[in-house]
Amino acid sequence: MYLFLALIIFSLAVSMAKRLIPVPGVHPVDIKHIEKDTIFVDARDYQTAEREGWVPEACRIPLPYVNRQYNSLPDKQIILLVSDRVEKNLYARLLLKKGYRVVGYNIPHAKQTFSKQRQVCSQTD
Repeated sequence: MYLFLALIIFSLAVSMAKRLIPVPGVHPVDIKHIEKDTIFVDARDYQTAEREGWVPEACRIPLPYVNRQYNSLPDKQIILLVSDRVEKNLYARLLLKKGYRVVGYNIPHAKQTFSKQRQVCSQTD
């Protein structure tokens, strides 16, 4: 009985650690100053991105779709556009596990102005 309880507590602790402990090497960045071999990946859900505006250069793959669509990302350094730090941690860990280089993140705010145009990510970028 105690072993079962300890196993449940351990599983919960690991799950919370993946969400809350920051990913090493992924730092906040200014989206206006990026290197040429870097792409944006907009991880926000579609409703949030629609409300706050799209970043025209970004590949749009919300967190629930990343496991199915990560292979559409070009082999470049990645800056994540996320809604919060939990989303950043989960998304960065998934991409790092798949072999991508996540170098930074940005949490856009509603007061920032972005394009209302939508862009699709492709391998040919």
